Amino acid sequence: MSMIETALAHFREPEAAIASVKEYGEFTVAKDGIGKVSEARKQLKRLRIDIEKRRKELNEGALTYQRTVNAEAKRLTALVEPIESKLSAEEDSYEEQKRKEREAKEAEKRAALTARLNRLGQSGVAVTDVAAVEAMDDASFEFFLLSESRKAEERRQEADRQRLEAEEFLAQQRREREELAAKMAAERAQIEAERAELRRQQEEMQREQMAKRREEEQRIREAAEAERKAAEEAREAAAKPELEKLEMVLQSMSTAGVAMCTELDRPWWGIQLGTMFDALAAGMRSYVRNGGAS
Repeated sequence: MSMIETALAHFREPEAAIASVKEYGEFTVAKDGIGKVSEARKQLKRLRIDIEKRRKELNEGALTYQRTVNAEAKRLTALVEPIESKLSAEEDSYEEQKRKEREAKEAEKRAALTARLNRLGQSGVAVTDVAAVEAMDDASFEFFLLSESRKAEERRQEADRQRLEAEEFLAQQRREREELAAKMAAERAQIEAERAELRRQQEEMQREQMAKRREEEQRIREAAEAERKAAEEAREAAAKPELEKLEMVLQSMSTAGVAMCTELDRPWWGIQLGTMFDALAAGMRSYVRNGGAS
């Protein structure tokens, strides 16, 4: 037996095995189940690995032997790979379907959780444990929603009551402040009015006092003037005889002086003498009026 024949003889066993697994090419997950498809693929994989192993062992010989072995292995592998690929595709399709189912379930769970959280939020319930809400079955959730909604409503009513009390308290304080401000403003206005009235009265009194003072001063001035006039009249009356005598003397002196100046041919002396005589006459009249010696 030649080397090639010997080498090819090593592939008789896997070739016989391939004949027994050709039917695996018809397997589907829908018909045969994922377990059977996976087991068939694994068996084909083992067969392919065994063929590859034999190829490597036989390739240790001459080049011609190696080429022969490679060609045979390639031929046999070509028989195995389509079936393996088909089964891998079946597995991949199965896994993809499972993945989509898982994602759909997850999306459904998320939607359900979101719906629950929305219902709780609309009822005023604050959620602190999302995982617990998600883990509840429908009946438990409905009971939880009802119970917590009542509690939330009670809290809301209590908060509203407290808010109204606070608003009423603030409003009362505001009213009291406004009343106090109005009272203080009225008091200030009254005080200002009283002060204004007091100032008016003081100004009136001052005007009256000033008027009285002016009247008194006028009366005093008038009395002094009357007294002065009376005294002057009294002096005039007392000095009248003396003044009459003085006037005769002054007239005689003036006439004599002017005549003398004319006789002396010095008329300008008369003018000068008249001026000096007028001053003398005024002084003598005043002296006599003021009670001078008679």
